[in-house]
Amino acid sequence: VSPTSIMATSTSVVVQYEEAHGYKPETLQKLVNWAKEKHPHLKYSQVKRAFEDMKKDMRVASNRDVVKSEATNTEVNASVIAVDLVPTPDAEQTADGGGDDNKTADDVASKTFTFDISKATECMDYFQKFHKNVRITAETLPQILQWCNSEENVMGVTLGELKAAYGQKKQLEEEKKKKRRQPPKNMKPKKEKTKKNKTDDDDVGLDEAKLDLLQTQSMVEFCDDAVMKELLQIYVAKWEHEPLDGKQLLNFVEEQTLGDKDAKFKALTFETFNAFFSKYEKYTESVKIQNMEISHKLSEKEKRKTLSEFNCRDVLNKYFAEHGEPKDATMFYKYVLELGYDLEFTELDNAYHTAKGIKKTKPKKVKVK
Repeated sequence: VSPTSIMATSTSVVVQYEEAHGYKPETLQKLVNWAKEKHPHLKYSQVKRAFEDMKKDMRVASNRDVVKSEATNTEVNASVIAVDLVPTPDAEQTADGGGDDNKTADDVASKTFTFDISKATECMDYFQKFHKNVRITAETLPQILQWCNSEENVMGVTLGELKAAYGQKKQLEEEKKKKRRQPPKNMKPKKEKTKKNKTDDDDVGLDEAKLDLLQTQSMVEFCDDAVMKELLQIYVAKWEHEPLDGKQLLNFVEEQTLGDKDAKFKALTFETFNAFFSKYEKYTESVKIQNMEISHKLSEKEKRKTLSEFNCRDVLNKYFAEHGEPKDATMFYKYVLELGYDLEFTELDNAYHTAKGIKKTKPKKVKVK
């Protein structure tokens, strides 16, 4: 096989692949596998070069419609005819002299124009999708116009519509930047956080009154509406318990004919009852949650024992009776925490060595020569 025929075959292997399969090779490996069967005389480097040339041609073809020189931009601007603004039928009728006779000369001279800004915005987004390296500016709008109205795309957009869409897009971007720079109107200034010491727990320094459980108010005590409160008092006096829901209270008003006896009870509706019971239910739930937190704090306060109440020798004897001699201070410290004592390890370590009669020796300093 002559070198000329080999070169010709290597350059046309992509074409032959496309004729055989109906599409171009997606990966280099597929082209290599096919070439091994059909053209075993071709080398891997030749097939690779043909594949790279195909990719290069595809990239050039995709960017062929993008105009990059200023001179071409000038030509495109000059070639754009003045039909960018499409007059509406009313404007054309006005220009022809038709329409109402009451219109002035200024109304006849002025024309109304319509823009399809949404279509122009879609064209710019479509252009940006295929040309990510080209930045959309006022100078590149002629390039976009030529690309959108090319034979391949035929979007039918005008330069005026592109300018209007570009102006709208720029205005939205500026508004977003202003919103990011300006703080919210009702933004409260940040309060400086005060550092708490490790010994300052939530329970320390609180009065006993603050740790008392909250008492839930009755419906009559909780109600702030005079008419509703009076109705609840009548219900409780009649049945000696509070109503379960708004429907039960409404039925009570109808059974006792309270609306006929007093017009103020007739003004109360089911929505009024329902809103009150919903508000009262939220109140009772909040009281329950607060009482749970207070109960937890009270139990923690009872369990906590200070260092002055801690007798290391007694606790050590208790540990020895239950588990034997502790392995070290760390194991004894875990046992002390389980009993509920709130101690630091350094405090316990000193008390542990004192109770055991062990003198702690400081490590000798080694001089580095």
